[in-house]
Amino acid sequence: MTEDPSTMMTLVKTMGALALVVGFILTLSWVAKKYLRGSLLSVQQGGEIKILQSFHFEPKKKLMVVSVNDQKLLLGVSESSISLITHLERSPSETQEIRHAHHA
Repeated sequence: MTEDPSTMMTLVKTMGALALVVGFILTLSWVAKKYLRGSLLSVQQGGEIKILQSFHFEPKKKLMVVSVNDQKLLLGVSESSISLITHLERSPSETQEIRHAHHA
């Protein structure tokens, strides 16, 4: 079975173009994940979300302390759900820091 050289060249060009398009899509995906995810999340939420602590006590189950818009929350996180356990009070040192920041 001999193939026409022009058919083979067309196949090579098509595969090359496909490889370039797939590479471009993968590169855009990587850039979006690396550089845009955090900024888009904070814009959508209207503030910052920070994970302050995480404690694993079973496989796929953990407790997390998160800060959302300067509020601390204790969350229970499992494979299928996230539950708010309680709002955490600010420590006295944090309260003093906030007062000093407002006076400055």
